Amino acid sequence: MAEIKGKCIAVLPIQRGVTAKGEWQILTFVIEYGDEYPKKAAFQLMNKKAEMTPKVGDHLTVHYSPESKESTTNGKWFTNLNCWKLEGFTGNLGQQASAPATSAQQAAPGDKGIGQEEDGLPF
Repeated sequence: MAEIKGKCIAVLPIQRGVTAKGEWQILTFVIEYGDEYPKKAAFQLMNKKAEMTPKVGDHLTVHYSPESKESTTNGKWFTNLNCWKLEGFTGNLGQQASAPATSAQQAAPGDKGIGQEEDGLPF
């Protein structure tokens, strides 16, 4: 598990589909991070978490798990950065605020962040 801090610069439309295991949905958002030579990274919110859309301009702390898989058709590998928790989120279903949350701001006891259950674990 890892975390990264950056500014949301893009939010892509939710992708939806159906497989033998059932329905799925994925929301992809992009953050820019780093000072002198900024870089960009795309993260995915999957299924129920995909309904929680960050806004462009949000300053986020993204907690994620990288996962690589091999393509079944051509033997190439691809990597997903699966987000399991967001902090500093002001989009829908998040805390509405005029200024982005900072690392000094903490949720009140009993408040759940995105992907955070009662015990602080994402599951």
